[in-house]
Amino acid sequence: MNEKINSVRTINARKIEKSKELMLGTSQKDIEKYENVVSVFGNVAPAIVAESGGMYHLLDGCARVLAYERRGVNDIPVVVTDAGEVEKTKLSLLLSASREKGCPLSEGALIEKLVIDYGCTLVELSSLTGRSKAWLSTRQSMSRNLAQPVRVMIQRGTICTRTAEEVAKLPQNKQALFAANIVKDNLSKNEANFLVKLHRSVETTTETKNRIIISPSDVIDSHARSIKTRRKEKYNRTIEERICGTADYIVKLLKELDDMIYEAGGIQFVPEASQLVELCRKMRVTSSLLFPCEAFSRENEGGVCFD
Repeated sequence: MNEKINSVRTINARKIEKSKELMLGTSQKDIEKYENVVSVFGNVAPAIVAESGGMYHLLDGCARVLAYERRGVNDIPVVVTDAGEVEKTKLSLLLSASREKGCPLSEGALIEKLVIDYGCTLVELSSLTGRSKAWLSTRQSMSRNLAQPVRVMIQRGTICTRTAEEVAKLPQNKQALFAANIVKDNLSKNEANFLVKLHRSVETTTETKNRIIISPSDVIDSHARSIKTRRKEKYNRTIEERICGTADYIVKLLKELDDMIYEAGGIQFVPEASQLVELCRKMRVTSSLLFPCEAFSRENEGGVCFD
């Protein structure tokens, strides 16, 4: 158990130095919530600070401090912790990530600060916060890459965190317009994810990329119609076409299986595949009648052959 002794005090609001990282995630809604608390119960919600040169650096409770100031409360209750530069930033991140609803912008900025300024690793921060490295990396990337107008949209609650994570993967000069349009068109996070992946694909044309940004709902509608058409075409095929299509798919799977067994060093290292070998041997008889394929042709390479 940590033996550090923290103290509880009441200090003047002018002595509290606000954190620019925490300010990123302080919304008007949160400030107004604490204003209601202050107006009814007074200064009952302490902030957490670290003392430095007669001033107090804010580690948690930015909305509370701003609410006190708005209500004219000058004497603010605080918990003063004895922590160094790195430790107080870690504590600020841990407090943010431990809340039921942490702010992604603040968390991302704190992660970025710990990684860039203090050399902390995501493994270390994962152990500290109980969050996965992927979660930490996503927060960090969003904080680093997200355009300012989209940050404002998060603070106002216009766009959710999961959607903002997808928007952050786009070029910054495209983010604001894309975010505004997906909000206008009431598109879901999954639809935003699809559009961003399509935009980032090297196979997507410049024209389609522009349509994704300017008119994302039209792209979604076109995709839905395309799927419907493909399904209709699939079920309108003749029995011969369906057999050929299915057989072609099976042959591709057999080739993939052969490659995997070859890379594993042979069937003796993959005992679970023994039943599949017999199936492959039978299936090749049928598929080879329909498709000339080069599957299972590794005899000269020292690979596996099912003949």
